[in-house]
Amino acid sequence: MDSRQYIKPLSKKEKASVLRMRDNILEQFRKTPKTGIEVKHLGKSFIVPDGVFWPRPDSESLIKNFIIRKGEIVLDVCTGSGVIAINAALKGAKKVIAVDISPKAVKAAILNVKRFKLEKIIEVRKSNVFSGVNKKEKFNVITFNPPFYNEPAKDLIDRTMKDPGFKTTIKFFKDVKNYLKTKGRIYVAQANSGDVLKMIELAEKSGFSVRPIGKKKMPESPLEFYAFELLFK
Repeated sequence: MDSRQYIKPLSKKEKASVLRMRDNILEQFRKTPKTGIEVKHLGKSFIVPDGVFWPRPDSESLIKNFIIRKGEIVLDVCTGSGVIAINAALKGAKKVIAVDISPKAVKAAILNVKRFKLEKIIEVRKSNVFSGVNKKEKFNVITFNPPFYNEPAKDLIDRTMKDPGFKTTIKFFKDVKNYLKTKGRIYVAQANSGDVLKMIELAEKSGFSVRPIGKKKMPESPLEFYAFELLFK
């Protein structure tokens, strides 16, 4: 199946409705106390300080459907609170490097790694996409749950969902081949409210096939979240 056929396009009215919902969520993020809150996600509990993206349904299809074989080495880009990295470790990864550009996200991920007693498996680093990763480090699996929306961002909270100029995703696909083992896999999250078609285009131009592996339709909403597996062509 062409991945584009998997995507339910939004009408202008539907997209406007979804974006209003998104902006309401961003306002909730802004009200997070500095001491943080506890967020439940797929039966697990995570601590999320202010300024950090909460574990949300956007990552559920990826976490439920991505394959981690015992002993594999994983890189989680845009780790946020560490939810994908932690699930990769719990699925059997030997080593996980979790990276994020936000110092607050790095602190949050470290807190959650300790919460799950995974310090021997997961290392958290501050990194602008791959800037904190050595080119000699190669990974069986790279996961990527970036900000979906190619829009201007007014502050750190906005940047949890908005990626002005789609720079993060463009940079990811420009450099990812340098870090993926020959038979490695990439797992990417996106949504029909975000620039998912641009993501697919960038992946294919970078030499990857794109296969949908799961979706989550939000109740009483046209919003759908997707998970894709990318392989070298």
